[in-house]
Amino acid sequence: MQVLRNPKSKISWRLSKSAKNFVVAYGKEDVVSSEYIFRTADGKELKPGDYLIAFERFVRDNPDHVEALSILLNKPSGFHTKELAELRKKLSSRPERFTEENLRRAYQNELADIISIIRHAANGEPLLTADERVDKAIAR
Repeated sequence: MQVLRNPKSKISWRLSKSAKNFVVAYGKEDVVSSEYIFRTADGKELKPGDYLIAFERFVRDNPDHVEALSILLNKPSGFHTKELAELRKKLSSRPERFTEENLRRAYQNELADIISIIRHAANGEPLLTADERVDKAIAR
């Protein structure tokens, strides 16, 4: 309730001005649900599933147009911090704003790293944290 009462909360409530009287419906259960919506730069609203479809389509369709993406997917040994910075910039500049934070929210995995997220989108590899990805590489 503190979140709902906080005037700085990002949650907005709309009540009709005519909604002065509330009716108690005994024996009925209220159901409240929420879903994260991604707003694109061009004004579209995407549900998480639609956002991920758009991201996966971008990753699969653009390795030839985004050099850093091509390096990551085809020659990972040549992928370094410079390419990672370029890739992050390119992804976040898209109308869908493919940032790590947004992608983690959409995948409901707050610890997945961007490299794992891209490989998952391109090849269906499992989502891994940076530590898991490093441990897997060392084990190989």
